[in-house]
Amino acid sequence: MTARKPSSNLMTATETAAAGNVYLGETQLALAWRRLRRDRVAMAGLVLVLFLSLVAIFAPWLAPYDPVTDYNLRNRLQPPSKEHWLGTDASGRDVFSRIVHGARISLTVGLTSRVVTLVLGVGLGALAGYFAGTWVDMLVMRLSEVVDALPSLFMAIAIAVAIGPGIYTVFIALGFVGWADMCRLIRGQVLTIREEQFVEAARAIGCSTGRIVFRHILPQVTAPIIVSLTMGIAGAIMAETALSFLGLGAQPPTPTWGSMMNYARQYIYIAPHLVFAPGVAILITVYAFNLLGDGLRDALDPRTKT
Repeated sequence: MTARKPSSNLMTATETAAAGNVYLGETQLALAWRRLRRDRVAMAGLVLVLFLSLVAIFAPWLAPYDPVTDYNLRNRLQPPSKEHWLGTDASGRDVFSRIVHGARISLTVGLTSRVVTLVLGVGLGALAGYFAGTWVDMLVMRLSEVVDALPSLFMAIAIAVAIGPGIYTVFIALGFVGWADMCRLIRGQVLTIREEQFVEAARAIGCSTGRIVFRHILPQVTAPIIVSLTMGIAGAIMAETALSFLGLGAQPPTPTWGSMMNYARQYIYIAPHLVFAPGVAILITVYAFNLLGDGLRDALDPRTKT
C-alpha cells in the first residue's frame, strides 16, 4: 500500500490566508445592491447624487453664460426670467450659470477632502490597530485626541488663515481636521480582525506587516469606509460653504455656493433670489449625500435581513 502523503502546513496556512482575503465579492456586492434598490429613499439620494455629478461634469455645456466674464451692469439684480432662470447678481452675471459651475467646486472639494481624510485616517488607524499597545498606537491616539479636542470648523479656519485663502487650502484644512474620527473607526475594526485565523495564517507564511495590514486586514473594513466616505462628503460641502462664506475658500470671482451667499447678504431684502438659489443647492446636495449614506450603511450591514 502506498503511504498517504501528509498535507503541508505551509499550504494550509496559505489557503487559510487566501480564504480570509475575500471581501465584498460578487455575492456581497449583489446582496448590498439588492438591499439598496429596495430602499426607495436611498435610491432617491443616489439619483440626486448622480444628477448633481452630471451637472458638475457638464457645467460648461449646461450653463448658458460664462459665470465670470459674462456680466452686464444694466441687468444687475434682475429677478428670474426667461433669459436668466434664476435672475442676475449685482454685477449682472447669470445666477443659474454660477450655481451650475459652483456645483463642480463643491463636489470636488467634498470628494477631495474626504480622500485626504481617508489616506490619513485609514493608514494611521490601521497601523494603530495592528500595533495596539505599542508606542505607535499611543502616538497615533494622542494625536487624534489633540485634533478632536478642538472644534473642527475652528481648526479649519485656523489652518486656512495660516496657509492663506484658496481652494487648495480648503482641501488641506478639511482633510486634516476629519482624519481623527476615521482613524478611531478603522482602529476599532482592525483590533477585532487582527485576531482572526486568516491573519494568523498570513503571519505563519511569513507575510510582511504591510502586506498583512493593507492586503488582508483593510479589505475587510471596506464597508464602513464606503459609508464614512459618502456621509462625510456632505459635511465637507457644508464646511467648504462656511469657509467660502468667511472668505477663506475659493476667491472671487470664482463661483462657489458659500461665497455667493456671502456676496448676497447685502441684497437679501431687494434680491432674495441671490440667497435662495445657492441655499437650495446646498440643501439638496447635502440631503442627497445623507440619504445615500444612510442607505449604504443599511445595505452593507451584514445584520440587515435580505
